Amino acid sequence: MLVEGLRDLGVEAYGLDASEYALSQAREDVRPFLWRASATEPLPRAYEIIICIEVLEHLSRSEAESVLDNMCAHTSDILFSSTPGDYREATHVNVHQPEYWAEQFARRGFFRDHDFDATAVTPWAGRFRRGRHSLPVVISGYERRVWHLEHERVELREALHEARAIADQATAIAEQATAAREALLRTRTFRYTQPLRSVLDRLRQTPGTQQQHGT
Repeated sequence: MLVEGLRDLGVEAYGLDASEYALSQAREDVRPFLWRASATEPLPRAYEIIICIEVLEHLSRSEAESVLDNMCAHTSDILFSSTPGDYREATHVNVHQPEYWAEQFARRGFFRDHDFDATAVTPWAGRFRRGRHSLPVVISGYERRVWHLEHERVELREALHEARAIADQATAIAEQATAAREALLRTRTFRYTQPLRSVLDRLRQTPGTQQQHGT
């Protein structure tokens, strides 16, 4: 469990889970720091950071909003992830794209920290922090992120065009070589020398022939 890993690193971590079975799988020394509860229930204290990984897609929209309210009321720093896909999972009843959750956090005064890379958690994870900056600074952060993504997209598109041009050139060369070979096969010289080539092929396949004939 996450709390186990954090405790092993010396972090004063606590956790809750609605599943009694999940809690029973924790190590004995970690269980005092865990309790059974719904994420919609008020937390007992404030925390430096709250981590919510792949939870809200399993709740109804109203329950998810209650969890967001609960978390935002008890911290100023949230590491968050909720799958934007996997609709085949029957328990995924509240799946949304990352921008939906970013809007929900923004409505509560939390904004994505673009200088923090949360993709080690999931490709769509993000760190949301209570607004510590003015609106112009927040917009600047979003624009910086958009610019990097746009620049990367342009470079990838140019690289793709170059790769396609090289592939087209290679295809053209291959087609020219094929046409030249087919033209050669149709010439009289090729047809008339066929018996000689057959003899040479048999000679090459005979052991010691290359040394004797110098071929």
